Amino acid sequence: MGNGASSRVRPEFKNVANAASLKRESIVSNIISQTPRSNKDMLAKARLTDMDISAQKTGLEEQLKILKNERSSMDVFEGSVNDSDKYVQQLEAEVKESQKHITILKQRNKRKVKKLQTELVQAKQEAALVAIEMKEKIRSIEERHSTRGKERSCHVQSELSSDEKNRLCLILELSSQVSQQQSAINRLEAALEQKDVKLKELEAAHAILVHAAECNKVSSSRQPGSGPSSEHRRTRLLESNSSVDAMLSAEDKPPSGEIMEHNSALGQKLMQGSALKLSENLGLEKMQSSEGMMKSHRTGSSTSTESGVSMTVCETEPQEDTNYELRQTF
Repeated sequence: MGNGASSRVRPEFKNVANAASLKRESIVSNIISQTPRSNKDMLAKARLTDMDISAQKTGLEEQLKILKNERSSMDVFEGSVNDSDKYVQQLEAEVKESQKHITILKQRNKRKVKKLQTELVQAKQEAALVAIEMKEKIRSIEERHSTRGKERSCHVQSELSSDEKNRLCLILELSSQVSQQQSAINRLEAALEQKDVKLKELEAAHAILVHAAECNKVSSSRQPGSGPSSEHRRTRLLESNSSVDAMLSAEDKPPSGEIMEHNSALGQKLMQGSALKLSENLGLEKMQSSEGMMKSHRTGSSTSTESGVSMTVCETEPQEDTNYELRQTF
């Protein structure tokens, strides 16, 4: 019984083993037949990926070149903007210095005008006192010498006429000098007005430059890498800088030392003009007093000649003092 059962099981087991071996052989044959196809597909895929990678590489290289060009253009643009900022700062410093200098000059001129006004008032007071004293002396002389002869009076009239001629010549010279000083003052005032106009023009150009710099900064922050627009901005900045340079070259401003000398000369001329006006007023008042003396001495006596000579000496002394003061001012 046992041998029969074993004989029955063994052929079935053999069939199963044969079937398994057949399956293995079929799988191996399928694998062997499918491997070249899969290898070809993988090679094709690898070639496609290689082409994609090379295309990406070329694109990245082009992007790098573009970025380098943009960076160089941005560096140039930033350099021009920095130059314009420095130029604007220089203009601001110059404007501040000129404004300070103008304020100092105005203060000095105000002080000089105040001094001259006080001197004018003092001179007028002194002239009025001198005129009163002279009138009193003339009255006293008329009272003392009302009964003297006419011969000495003729001699006195001739002396007084010579003194009057000298005074008239001096007054004419002083009036001509006053007119010259007035014309020089008018010229200086016109020059100051021209300088004020030029300062206003410089301030306007400075405001335009500041506005242009701000606009350029805003546009650069919005569009950092535009080639033609940056070139256009550079040309505009160069044109604006050239226009301001032309304005500065057109302006014939002297250096600081010459400005101080010019202003000191202006103050001296103003003082000379005021002193000349004072001397002119004194000369006119003295002429009036001399005319009164002539009228009084026409009816005087012979002893009035001596008093007339003393009066002429008294009159000429303040005139010489005024001439000496004028020479000192000159």
